[in-house]
Amino acid sequence: MKNYAAGIDIGGTNTKIGIVSDDGRVLERTILQTREYSTPSIYKKRVRSELVSMITSMDIEICGIGIGAPNANIYSGCIEFAPNLPWKGMVDLKEGLDDLAPVKVTNDANAAALGEKLFGAASGFSDFIVVTLGTGVGGGIFCDSKLLYGKFGFAGEIGHITAVPGGRQCNCGRKGCVEKYCSAGGIVTTALELFSEHRNKSKLDKYDKNTLTTRIIYEAALEGDKTALETFDTTASYLASFFNDLLNIFSSEAIIISGGVAQSGEILLKPLEKYFRQELIEFYREKDIKLLLSALPQQDSAIIGAASLVF
Repeated sequence: MKNYAAGIDIGGTNTKIGIVSDDGRVLERTILQTREYSTPSIYKKRVRSELVSMITSMDIEICGIGIGAPNANIYSGCIEFAPNLPWKGMVDLKEGLDDLAPVKVTNDANAAALGEKLFGAASGFSDFIVVTLGTGVGGGIFCDSKLLYGKFGFAGEIGHITAVPGGRQCNCGRKGCVEKYCSAGGIVTTALELFSEHRNKSKLDKYDKNTLTTRIIYEAALEGDKTALETFDTTASYLASFFNDLLNIFSSEAIIISGGVAQSGEILLKPLEKYFRQELIEFYREKDIKLLLSALPQQDSAIIGAASLVF
């Protein structure tokens, strides 16, 4: 007999809700626009309504509800001061949902790492890091087959490691964070800076910060646009240094990239592999350190990751 769980991924742009079977298949799903809801209470009522509708229409019972969200703390069950969400302060994610089924909450990147461990690219690894590249940059870190939470529940906030000292202002309050260079928005900023600096003839010259997207940059890169290709090359160099820092701290056997930016595929991965191998400390050069893309289906990976909390 199969078990079913609800998976909820709360992002800065979208919230994805789904019902997942214990073999990792998403059976039902829906998407909400996170920023349409002015208060957490209104938002949670809508999430609850969607969940009840799914459970009722499928005529099933769920064993639990897993929630992945930025700055979500497994110990408190709350989102705590997330810079990329519309609600400030502490947001209790369990209240209003825990009468439906037991609720577990964690950082969205931790949820992604759990999903990769149970159903994806990390199934054979004991020590690995999942790096999520999307609206922000997050990390889920497995050490000796255990997900690392740390004393206060915030281990894995790797997006706020400094990439460029004194660099771009981050929403967290620091300057030069990896998130401001390797997230979707960071890549757009890099493209605009490169175009302004070089004044190359580019397919990107008709866009500004409000209209340019990573998808547009990716499509231009596929067509050989120099500014677009340089944007991905520059992003790859930032990521390569960042990944080497992570490797030197955690001695992981694999780093797995997930999130929307990872859909750039070889346009990003090929230069990343080159720069990453160039920067390896000598004693890692003979090790089989793997850089991999997520093996979960892109549209469902966040839902599967969240549901993995309760399987």
